[in-house]
Amino acid sequence: GDTVRLGAGVYSDTVPLVAYGLPRQALLLLDKAVTVVGAGRDQTVLSALPSAVYTFGIAGVGVDSSAAVSDLTIAGACFQGINLRGASPRLDRLDVVNDPTGGSSVACDLRDGSFAIVRDCLLDGGHTALVVEFGSAGRFVRCTIGARPNDGLICNDGSPVLEDCVFAGAGRDVLVLTQGSQPVLRACRIADGGAHAVRVALYPAGSRIDLSGNRWFSDDPAVIRARIRDATVDPALGATVVIEPFDDSVPARTRGLGDLKALFR
Repeated sequence: GDTVRLGAGVYSDTVPLVAYGLPRQALLLLDKAVTVVGAGRDQTVLSALPSAVYTFGIAGVGVDSSAAVSDLTIAGACFQGINLRGASPRLDRLDVVNDPTGGSSVACDLRDGSFAIVRDCLLDGGHTALVVEFGSAGRFVRCTIGARPNDGLICNDGSPVLEDCVFAGAGRDVLVLTQGSQPVLRACRIADGGAHAVRVALYPAGSRIDLSGNRWFSDDPAVIRARIRDATVDPALGATVVIEPFDDSVPARTRGLGDLKALFR
């Protein structure tokens, strides 16, 4: 039930932890029912030193929604700006701008059944901005998914809900969807990528991914379709992406997944 308030400044001290069976470290390790509040994104900065290999900015393992972090920036040489494993914290007003390190660094990684509530955050670090995998979901509201050198969002057996978010682009693919992932994107703005806007793989034959109700980089469906790699291009990919234009008459913001299902089924 305590709230920890971090004053303005740059914090680089780390806490040791074990992740994936190996020694790692974190700038902030979440604890159940503890809220951490910074002085503001431009004032409180958690920054990993270049010498701190495999550092997580914010790490959460097994914590629920009673854990929360808000109003600060994650920067420096973090291998992952946010790393959640079976964790469901509330994250508000965070800037994650960690440098690309190693071969697969990300701004935010949800895995192992994580379901975070992420609001008004900038995810613009690492080689890839956001990864949701291994049975994870989460709800992202008014977030910016930065234009990273590799990919914007990777869903690997993940089904996040993203509402009113901005996908700024990517060096390769803006959306990478695999292993039967079913993300829900509504009222999002989606830019193009260097390779594709959307790429799917490893879906059962005949699968359907509905990405309707968003604003794309073009008003021409044929232009958008040409930038989507799915079963219409290669039947072995298994899934077909469905796109329909954004309808301004439909409310862009809802209160939960049940509302989304009711509005867009």
